[in-house]
This record gives sequence, C-alpha cells and structure tokens, in this order.
Amino acid sequence: MLRTSSGFPYCGGTLVAPEWLVTAAHCIETQTASSVFVRLGAYIRTANVGTEQDFRVIKIIKHPSYNNPKRYSHDIALLKLDKPAALDRNVALACLPQNVTAPGDNTKCWITGWGRLSSGGGTPDKLQQASVPIAGRDRCDKAYPRRIHDSMICAGLDQGGIDSCQGDSGGPMVCKDGGRYYLQGVTSWGYGCASPGKFGVYAKVKFLLPWINDEMKNN
Repeated sequence: MLRTSSGFPYCGGTLVAPEWLVTAAHCIETQTASSVFVRLGAYIRTANVGTEQDFRVIKIIKHPSYNNPKRYSHDIALLKLDKPAALDRNVALACLPQNVTAPGDNTKCWITGWGRLSSGGGTPDKLQQASVPIAGRDRCDKAYPRRIHDSMICAGLDQGGIDSCQGDSGGPMVCKDGGRYYLQGVTSWGYGCASPGKFGVYAKVKFLLPWINDEMKNN
C-alpha cells in the first residue's frame, strides 16, 4: 500500500521486482518521492501485526503519456524502493505478463485492496479480495462511450455488485494463467462503484509492458 508520511493509506500497489512497485499514475500525480511511503505484507489497514515491511521511495516514474490522448489513459507509474523487499510468505512478487496474452472476455480475475466497501461508504480494516470477470472491449465501449483507450481493460459484472472502489486505486488485478497469477490490470477509474452497466477500468499492463520493462532496466 502507498501511505502518507503520517501513515495514512491512500492507494494500492503491486510488487513486480524486489525494488519495484507498480501503481496508478493518478495516485502519485502531485507527490514527490519523499512524500510517498510503501508498506508491504500488510493485512490490517492501519495496525501492525508483524508481517509488514516499510520502505521509502527513491524514485517515481510516471508514464509520459498519462491522460493523453484520453483522461486516465496510460494510468501507470513505477516506484523504486530504497531497498529490496525481503520475499516471504507475506510479501511476494506478481508475475508480469511477459509470455502470456491479455485476458479475454469473461476471464475470471482477482482484485484486492482496502478501498471503500461501497461508493462513499465505509473503509474496511482487513484486506479485501474479490473475483471479477473481464468485460471485453465492445462491452466496455458501450458502458463508457468514447472514454476507453487501448491502455485500459475493463472488468466487472453487467448487473454490478462487485467492483473496486475509492482507495483501491493503483492496486492489482491479477489473472491466473497456467497455474500462476499475472498482473494484468492496475486499478484506475470507473463511474461510481459496482453500478449496473458500469465496469471497473484498469490500466492494461500487457499494453504498457514495454514501457515497464524499459524503465526498470534503465533505472
């Protein structure tokens, strides 16, 4: 999770290499590296249970095309941690989808976060997880006319009811392929939360992967 200097959690993120976290560009739009703190291995939102690892951020790399050509397009950023994370049963890497395809319509994927339980509703103490099916591009375009860019992927139910919400931004959408979980989406935006006919919209990691690979290699 991303936290302020006072320890307030406000966005999610996904560890993709020991020193690199993927999050949403809109989570760090106005932040400097020194104002963002990262906590890994947490289960309770604000309490310590002994599984947590805390980090400072030494570099923020926001996608140069963020919000261009459409609002929330390329909504992805990389945070470099001040030291490598110690990988254990509470802190693990999500696989980047290097050799797997982007998930197709109705593929079941998983979202996690501490975001609100309903639009404008309460915030949970414990980490929440939900399963959402991918909504293909045609259905997504119908839900959000002229708003969807190739750098976005949608997931959710036509009837609503399960979705990411405020506070989940930047967190993962992982999809299983061949027994492993791959990071295919970064929680980005949507109208309301879990509204019928409105899906959650995620940054499409497969589309943004060349940029991720280049930035991690060159920094």
